[in-house]
Amino acid sequence: MALGYEPNKSKLLLSTGADWVCTLDIDGEWPEGTTCWVQVGDLPQWDGAVDATEGIVAFKVEAEVTDPVKNGTPYTIYVRYPTTPETTEYAWFEDIVKRTRR
Repeated sequence: MALGYEPNKSKLLLSTGADWVCTLDIDGEWPEGTTCWVQVGDLPQWDGAVDATEGIVAFKVEAEVTDPVKNGTPYTIYVRYPTTPETTEYAWFEDIVKRTRR
């Protein structure tokens, strides 16, 4: 038995010379003020643009940022809900980076 939330597993695909563009959605709305970001290895986080009404988060990270990321680097996509009195964060997706081209 496991207690707690287990993140979805999915490879984060990166192609040399191409921006990373990804849109994720849920079946419904998010609370206004929800944020989402990706942590790849020990790089600065990659913030997503959240449309709470549509339940969508969109990422666009320039190739200059993604090209140095090595195959097999771990990543986690986090979601932060605006709860009271503090926020609630959880890991939504996690796995490793897979390079599509070298």
